[in-house]
Amino acid sequence: MKKTICLMFVFILTLSILLSCKFYMKEDFINKFIYGLDLNIEEYGIRIELKDISENDFIGFYTDVSKKALSSKDIQSNFNIEYLKNSTILIQREEDIEINGLMDNKNKSCYVELKFNIKSIEEKNNIDELFKTEVKLDENKSVYKYTKCKLTEDELEKNVLDIKNILKSEKSKNVDIVYSEAGVLGTASARSPYIENGFLSYEDINFAVMNYDSGVYLIVGTPIIYSSY
Repeated sequence: MKKTICLMFVFILTLSILLSCKFYMKEDFINKFIYGLDLNIEEYGIRIELKDISENDFIGFYTDVSKKALSSKDIQSNFNIEYLKNSTILIQREEDIEINGLMDNKNKSCYVELKFNIKSIEEKNNIDELFKTEVKLDENKSVYKYTKCKLTEDELEKNVLDIKNILKSEKSKNVDIVYSEAGVLGTASARSPYIENGFLSYEDINFAVMNYDSGVYLIVGTPIIYSSY
């Protein structure tokens, strides 16, 4: 009897934790795009926004992020810092890596942006693993990600159809695709890699198929594409 009660208690405790927590699953939607389409990944970016933070804490956070990013390339280097009237700017540019930071001293908010030139999804996954602590969400943090990939197929309609099929297979909702002179812009609610309140949730994604002189590219951002192209 006591054993049964203990097992029930453990079950209820585990269930309550699952229902109250949000945690990360291994595969995100950007990966699903890369696997589902024939893509050659070239660029990966992460933007971490923080609020209610002091300038010293911002510089400390930037320093930690910068060291981690550079460690992936075995680089040791110092960043440039510029103090303005109401803001603090941190910049570091190395081969295949850019790390930018901006602190709004008036509003006590800041962001750190990382941009990596990469050649494989394995590199992206290694970056995600490296920064899994920094991108863990809380009430004072927002995280944005994007990837830029080259499409092997130049035909626009074929690419759009492939994207629609990926979204459909993943049971995405609210798919909206708009044509422009440069290509195609789209939004959708995709199944999130996060589980919240014990259920699969949805997250906003933005995507664009753009024509460049060097080829046709797909840019995917969650929840937005924060970098302009």
